[in-house]
Amino acid sequence: AEGCVLVHRNPDAFIDSEGEGLSPYLISRPVLPHPTLCDNLVSELQNTLPAGLDGLRCGINCTTDSFYSSQGRTSNAFDDRNENLVQQVMEEIPNAVSF
Repeated sequence: AEGCVLVHRNPDAFIDSEGEGLSPYLISRPVLPHPTLCDNLVSELQNTLPAGLDGLRCGINCTTDSFYSSQGRTSNAFDDRNENLVQQVMEEIPNAVSF
C-alpha cells in the first residue's frame, strides 16, 4: 500500500457567487502507512490471494467524505459538480486504486 488521500467536498465552492472559481472537491496529500506493518501485511496477503488482476493491488486508497458525490457518482437530482472528479483524481493521483 502506498498510502491514502481524502477526497472531500469543498462547501465553500457551493456558496452562490462567493464560491465561483473554487474547486468543488479537494484532494489531500497522501498519508503514508507504517512501512514495516504495511510490508508485513502485503507479504501475508500475497501468500493468501491469487496472483494477477484478481489478487492484491497496491496503490493509493481514496477515502471520501460521502458515499455519493465524492466518489464521482453523478445524478441530475443534486448539484454535486462532480462530473470530472474521477478524472481529476486520476490526473492528480495516477496510482489511485480504490475509492
